[in-house]
Amino acid sequence: FDMFFDGTHDSKKKVSLGGKKQESRQDFLERTRKEREERELARRRERASYCIQGFWRSRKIVCSLRDKERTGWDEQCEIVAKEWCTSATSASKTQVSDHFSSLIRRFLFFYRERLPADRQRLARLAGWLTTGKTPVVSGP
Repeated sequence: FDMFFDGTHDSKKKVSLGGKKQESRQDFLERTRKEREERELARRRERASYCIQGFWRSRKIVCSLRDKERTGWDEQCEIVAKEWCTSATSASKTQVSDHFSSLIRRFLFFYRERLPADRQRLARLAGWLTTGKTPVVSGP
């Protein structure tokens, strides 16, 4: 216990400056400027990554919604085609034709020309609208 206490008490802290290099004012300003630029660059990169992640998530969600709409459109198209075939009067055909606006609106949401199945859906819908004949009931 007594081997660490020598009886003197010094309230001043001893700071060793032996290894520290003195930097000029110009060097100090240059170093702080570079550190600021690095922090700003890190902030910009972080904001850009958030932007990219948000874009990616939204595109993924939209693609999923389009796939669901395609499935729903195919189902609705089959239902409308069956109703069209079974409707005998022009009044009931008018009722069925009211479904076309819904079909067209849904189609415009999910249609992508680069997808062959969507091009087949377009041909089916265009044929139905121009000729008045029922589309092929089977899927694309």
